[in-house]
Amino acid sequence: MRKLSFLTLAAAATLCLASCEPEVFSMLIDVRQPSKSGINLAGKTMSVVYMDDLSGRDTVFNAMVAEGFAKALEEDYFGGEEAVNIYRMEKDMAGVYSSKDTLVNVAVRSGDDVVFLFDSPSFGDLTISEKSSVANASEPNLRKVTVKAPFKLDMYVYNTMGTDTVNTYRGSSSVNQQVLCKDEDTSEDVADALWASLGQMGETTGKRAADKFVSTWESESFYFYFYDYNDAWMKGVRAAYEYRWHDAIDAWMELLDSKNMTRRAAAEYDIAQAFFLLGDYEMAQKWLDQSNKECRLPLNAQLQRNIINKKAAQQTK
Repeated sequence: MRKLSFLTLAAAATLCLASCEPEVFSMLIDVRQPSKSGINLAGKTMSVVYMDDLSGRDTVFNAMVAEGFAKALEEDYFGGEEAVNIYRMEKDMAGVYSSKDTLVNVAVRSGDDVVFLFDSPSFGDLTISEKSSVANASEPNLRKVTVKAPFKLDMYVYNTMGTDTVNTYRGSSSVNQQVLCKDEDTSEDVADALWASLGQMGETTGKRAADKFVSTWESESFYFYFYDYNDAWMKGVRAAYEYRWHDAIDAWMELLDSKNMTRRAAAEYDIAQAFFLLGDYEMAQKWLDQSNKECRLPLNAQLQRNIINKKAAQQTK
């Protein structure tokens, strides 16, 4: 959702503006916030590790949990590009995978900022329905059953750029899966068929587990200067309104050769604001500093506070 409006800067707020005052346009922008978990994953590299206890029955399920989880993070933070590394780790039953030492070791080996480790799931007793006929079956003795399999699944998260602690998340649910079988198949045969068919349910489970770690969004108002309706200023305005921040920056860069100090300061502020919205707070600070050297415009102080707050949030998450 976005809203664009124009307003005239109040004369009382003018510090160093010449007789020709700039105008300000505001945009209501949905801004990425930390996930519900409180962990800020924006700009971080990530890896997902799943444990394989070598039992054979839940390997497909846990592998697809990791796949679904990684896909959900990639869709949110990387525009759907494959950017989250997935690793399989054989489980040592004597190992303590919730320990910081274990997660730090995994983080060092992966080289990623944040590590998500899925323990092997713990499945409860299966509930198998009565066999029923299959419509238009290819074989006369083909039957179907519905199998309910409750399970518990633990996940451990370590953020190398955070508070140096391991966060543990415990979940429980159940799989309800339709399985094809034959009249003579035993419960063990049905169970074997179930374990081999859990890929889709595993991926769904992984995507649901990721809900706590995808971004939350908040609408905020952001302000930009423009000096007049000539092509150079309006090109930046149009690009900003369409969220083409790099194009907007390029347009505002063209204005830096102005002999008017205040106009240069306004363009430099706009560039700083665009970098802020791109999440590049270092570049935002650089251009805001340059704007302040030219002239301390009224909007500069709020942008400075925003940059400070974002940098502080990055250091604590």
